[in-house]
Amino acid sequence: MVTKRRAYDVAVRELRRMYDVLKCSKLLHAFPFGKTFDNVLRNFKMVSIKKLGIGGGVSFIFGIVLWFGFPALIRSQIKKAVQLKPGSEIRDMWTVVPFPLDFKVYMFNITNPDEIKEGKKPKVQEVGPFFYEEYKVKFDLVDREEEDSVEYSMKTTWFFNAKKSNPLTGDEIMVFPHLMILGMVGATLLDKPAAIGVVGKAVDSIFHKPDSIFVTAKAKDILFDGLPVDCDVKDFAGSAVCNLLKTEAKDLIPDGENRYKFSLFGGKNGTAVEERMKVLRGVRNYKEVGQVLEFNGKPALDIWPEDHCNAYNGVKTLRYTANLGDSNNPMEKCFCRTPETCLPRNFYDMTKCLGVPIIGSLPHFYDTDGRYLKLVDGLRPNQEEHEIDMDFEPMTATPIRAHKRLQFNMFIQPIPKFKLMKNFPEALLPLFWVEEGITLDDEFVNKVKMVFKVLAVVSFLKWLLILGGIGLGGGTGYLYYKNRDSGKLDITKVTPKTSGDDNKKEKSWPPGMNISTIQAASVPSSLDRN
Repeated sequence: MVTKRRAYDVAVRELRRMYDVLKCSKLLHAFPFGKTFDNVLRNFKMVSIKKLGIGGGVSFIFGIVLWFGFPALIRSQIKKAVQLKPGSEIRDMWTVVPFPLDFKVYMFNITNPDEIKEGKKPKVQEVGPFFYEEYKVKFDLVDREEEDSVEYSMKTTWFFNAKKSNPLTGDEIMVFPHLMILGMVGATLLDKPAAIGVVGKAVDSIFHKPDSIFVTAKAKDILFDGLPVDCDVKDFAGSAVCNLLKTEAKDLIPDGENRYKFSLFGGKNGTAVEERMKVLRGVRNYKEVGQVLEFNGKPALDIWPEDHCNAYNGVKTLRYTANLGDSNNPMEKCFCRTPETCLPRNFYDMTKCLGVPIIGSLPHFYDTDGRYLKLVDGLRPNQEEHEIDMDFEPMTATPIRAHKRLQFNMFIQPIPKFKLMKNFPEALLPLFWVEEGITLDDEFVNKVKMVFKVLAVVSFLKWLLILGGIGLGGGTGYLYYKNRDSGKLDITKVTPKTSGDDNKKEKSWPPGMNISTIQAASVPSSLDRN
């Protein structure tokens, strides 16, 4: 009994081994359940390819939308942000600038005043920069909804920055033209040259008989603290000039009864400008924000003979460089004080604007024809330090770099009837130049940087999505082409044998067949003995 049981176990193990071999062969595909398995696999592949194609298309479309849509979204937000609506963040910053502007002053020290009195060429030495922090405040704001405008007054305040001015302190002794005396003489020569003798007597009275047109004083006194002007005089000439100064000279600072002080910037420091400004708010059209409508109640200036010279002009370029015009241009001849007194290129007569004979230029007479540069020693013009330029970030219009530079000059010449300038040479004497700029603190710099970071991320994502979509689409096409014939069954044909015992074995397969042949298998003789 034991022997038969062992023989049966051996037969079953052999049968299972043969079934496993057959299952791994292609014969299995000949049966119905093999075909069903292939269909399931094929359908799964087709569904996966379809999803892959959909994913690629969505990725590509989203990349295109991101490409065109995100910049438009940013621009729309910028349009809203720049509008000067009452209560908005930009309106508050525009009204009271929360950080100071950089204000640098460079003075020209006269190194040979005595030689100039004898008719020699002036020699100058630049001293600076004297660094000041400039705060601008707009106040008494009046909104006018019907024209989308806001009107305001302006006040500017300067504070000396000792750290950034170092090693200069403001106590440096300068030899400098007395601008009030030089201005009085120059204005008289332009308007009433016959009265120059009266002005000479007034100078002796008000300034106590000076021996030179040049004054020796501290830099801070010339710039802000002031030089003395004594109008407590009784003579006719002195009294007449002082009465004129009290009404016309806006920069005089009272310093006692009938006594004043005069400086370049002291009279303007912390003092409201009388003229009010009206500008567009940009609520209706963001491109018009800040456009000047009126200055001092007038829609244009009225000091020049032609309308286009009196018009208010704006800056519309991403990079802006400026010059001061050229009288050789027919459209700019209206800026000449008279047709006979037109100045060379890059000189601007500011007499009508300031009320004193001041000539504006770029620092060190940069970018001029050199005519007046030859009449003064010590000037060294160069583009990097003396050009006016402003750079703006194109998306946000944020000023990245700005240098607004302007030099102030006055003509000197021999004046026989004025003893202090009797033998003077002819020259355009440089007085000082200023540079106004901006330095953003970390808070505002980080805001601008954040915009750039977001734009960089979006730029990366748009290309990733577009290229990824194209790649997925190409891969989908390839897989579809490769698997289009995968539904055909690969069947191995089996030819049954027709002879002897082999034919019986073929017909008795698969499992479930009669396996009685196992009982007829040869059994080792050793098993029978047991």
